[in-house]
Amino acid sequence: MRLFTAVELEQEARAALGMLQRSYARSGAVRMTPPESLHLTLRFFGEWPEQRLPELIAALDAIPAGPALRLQPLGLRFLPTPASPRVFILLLEARPELLQLQRAIEEQARSLGMEPERRVFLPHITLGRVRDVRQAVRLAEALREAEAPALEAIDATNFALIQSTLGPQGAVYRTLRRWDLTPPA
Repeated sequence: MRLFTAVELEQEARAALGMLQRSYARSGAVRMTPPESLHLTLRFFGEWPEQRLPELIAALDAIPAGPALRLQPLGLRFLPTPASPRVFILLLEARPELLQLQRAIEEQARSLGMEPERRVFLPHITLGRVRDVRQAVRLAEALREAEAPALEAIDATNFALIQSTLGPQGAVYRTLRRWDLTPPA
């Protein structure tokens, strides 16, 4: 099973991001992620043995419930660089409560014998994948010169363990388990 943890977005946030995506989709440079699939990845586990799924869930259960998150957009970017774009993202502020949750998940992954994540955590939502590099480079230049779109903060109240199945139309996601980020009253 191909697994990852992610902050799930509420319907209202996905709808707003879907409108943003449509405004950039006309260029044809990017194949946009379906709005219902938008999320903030916290830790990619890769291929995980199905027989060890209960062990992973128990490790994630051990993470103390934290506060709901307020994800503050910083702007639109191309990764890894505007000159060599592969993905179109909404960059998010690395707020302490988000970093704390990500570190807690990373610690649990290591406790299960996983290698440490080599890449530095860069909070973002993948809006789409580049399909035409030349067009994407032009779009990246236009983004640099244009005024950043006004984007509201995104409230998130849970994180989830998600199974990703790759197919010809892209990844299909299935939520296996959710954890509330607001401690019970």
